[in-house]
Amino acid sequence: MGFFYAAAALSPDTVREAFRDPNIAWLAILAGILGIYCEFIRPGMVAPGVAGGMLTLLGIASLSSLPLNPAGLALLTLSASLFLWTVMRTNLSWLGTITAGVALIAGTGLLIDQENKINWLTAVASGLPFTALTGMLSAIAIRARGNKKPIRAAQPAPE
Repeated sequence: MGFFYAAAALSPDTVREAFRDPNIAWLAILAGILGIYCEFIRPGMVAPGVAGGMLTLLGIASLSSLPLNPAGLALLTLSASLFLWTVMRTNLSWLGTITAGVALIAGTGLLIDQENKINWLTAVASGLPFTALTGMLSAIAIRARGNKKPIRAAQPAPE
């Protein structure tokens, strides 16, 4: 019964007020990205993709009303590029993952340009697990790509 009381207490104003906090908005964006990633891993599971898309859009919409720092946006773009680079390249992937994690944490901390900004503790506490998870998944992808056997052309049948 407690869940129904808590759900009834959730009004649109309560949700809107919660998402005005940049820390909550940033955590919603990261959770949404992970939900979308789960949908890519297991296509057909509708709930993670829909929830991930909604959380990502809610987080971006709430951050769009705040003044954003161009340096923070550039660091987050660099972080996303480096995370993608680590999946594509097999050499020095650990260096790319560590650098992407540092850029993610620094970009998160510098993203908002006002008094009510993302706390550094939130940046570190969300950036480290996200970096570790992405590093493990890219290592698995690199290992799987290395285990592929080349496809050979079919030999003609002897006559």
